Amino acid sequence: MADSSDEILVINDHSSDGTDEILHSMKSIIKNLVVLNNPSSGLVKALNFGLEEASNNLIARVDVDDTYQIDRINKQIDSFTSSTVAVFSDYTFVSPDKSNLGTIYSAVHPLAVSASLVSSQRTAHPSVVFSREAVIQIGGYRESDFPAEDLSLWLRLSRVGELRSVPLPLLIYRINPKGVSATRRSEMLMKKTLLLKDIGINKHDLEQMENSIPDILASYDSISNDSERRILFARDLLTISKVGKKNIHLQKASLGILRKELISGRLLPKTSKLLIEKLRRRQLR
Repeated sequence: MADSSDEILVINDHSSDGTDEILHSMKSIIKNLVVLNNPSSGLVKALNFGLEEASNNLIARVDVDDTYQIDRINKQIDSFTSSTVAVFSDYTFVSPDKSNLGTIYSAVHPLAVSASLVSSQRTAHPSVVFSREAVIQIGGYRESDFPAEDLSLWLRLSRVGELRSVPLPLLIYRINPKGVSATRRSEMLMKKTLLLKDIGINKHDLEQMENSIPDILASYDSISNDSERRILFARDLLTISKVGKKNIHLQKASLGILRKELISGRLLPKTSKLLIEKLRRRQLR
């Protein structure tokens, strides 16, 4: 539930379609709406400008072409602890005509969320609520990391606090064929590879992971779509073991998880569904 201290901060990045006039006309209706024009230009500068101008510590990212569950922010704020710096959520993809293209299931447990950064898929930028103080502490968004500035931020944030996620699809992410994720996809993938090499997954989290895998898996027992989360967790561990080459225990753990899912009969249909949805999304990008 919003209160008088909340604000809706809109950064207008030099739009030329009447957006500024529309937003200012809405200020008489939405009392907590703050409209600002980006003094520079570009996404990264707009994001950092918003951080500078925000009045509150907890920032909920919103993209104009996405939609959210009405209780999204409350559910994410409820997941914060004294050591939490960011909370993500599951999210559902839709096509431009709003056809359902599947759900990405988040990792939930802090260590698993940190490990999931290796896929840069389960921590969607527009799904996050983060600590402004923590983000400013690590230097904010870095323009040199565009168009993967969000992954850079998560990797650096994981060094100063816990990353968590809410196991509910609180974000409906609309695929935009003209968006940065589509038009600069090759550049984005190259930058993500460089960031995973230069910054990398938090080594402390990986060290903690070895003894925490049973607890992480047990935590999924009471969460919806537990099989999908186990499969994606195993995929992330396997990817890390291939990248790091020294993390043999993570490779063994990953294969063990997949083996149990296969024996239970849940692996193949769940994996097939995830792959089919992924291919459908790729066709629209």
